[in-house]
Amino acid sequence: IVMQCLRPHSPRKVAFTLAEVLITLGIIGVVAAMTLPMLIAKHQKITTVAQLQKAYSTLSQAFTMAQKDYGDISQWEFKPENPGNGDTQSLQDDLDIFANRYLIPYLKIVTLCKGGSAAKKDCSYPYYYTDGINIETYYKTGNLYKFILNNINTIWLAYDNNSGDYTMGSMLITVDINGSQKPNTYGKDIFVMVLNSNSSKLKMFGEGLKRETLLNSSGWGCAGSINTFYCGALIQNDGWQIKDDYPWF
Repeated sequence: IVMQCLRPHSPRKVAFTLAEVLITLGIIGVVAAMTLPMLIAKHQKITTVAQLQKAYSTLSQAFTMAQKDYGDISQWEFKPENPGNGDTQSLQDDLDIFANRYLIPYLKIVTLCKGGSAAKKDCSYPYYYTDGINIETYYKTGNLYKFILNNINTIWLAYDNNSGDYTMGSMLITVDINGSQKPNTYGKDIFVMVLNSNSSKLKMFGEGLKRETLLNSSGWGCAGSINTFYCGALIQNDGWQIKDDYPWF
């Protein structure tokens, strides 16, 4: 008797057709195109907030240490004098003295860019208001003290004369959190802080104002078209985060 070996039943193999594969890849592509920009934007926002918070903390600590050596900020040689009072010292010289007395000695890894004979680098690059206006030219000719902190942040100091008076005792401290890397735009990677002679600490420009003002003020509001100087204060006000109504890219 010849025994015949029976082969076990093999299930039929199912394969995708080329059309099915292409349709699947197309769906994956559509989903990726919809979600990737949101994921990238979320990552950019988190990185921006972290860099801004670190720069603010570093500068705040520097001014806190300076107060231990020179007393309260109100006692500092903070305001330039009016020429009418016999002052012949330039605003640039006043900024140099302020920076090298109250700030630079309390920071690490500083490269001077503009201000005084110790400047080692030009550090010039285009940067913009949110409406695309290039404001580099103004700061090239203006009186400011500019330096790079920790090989990352570009920082410049300038007396605030918004009221037409440089002697009001207000120092604007502008920070580009990623230096010359793009977008170099206010509210995106450039933010403004302020140190007042009647205050005891560094503040984000606009700190303490209502959120609606920080966001929509026609003068400095973050959602404005030009002077979006309140953006840093808005981020701080929102618990150091960029919320959905923040005017992002």
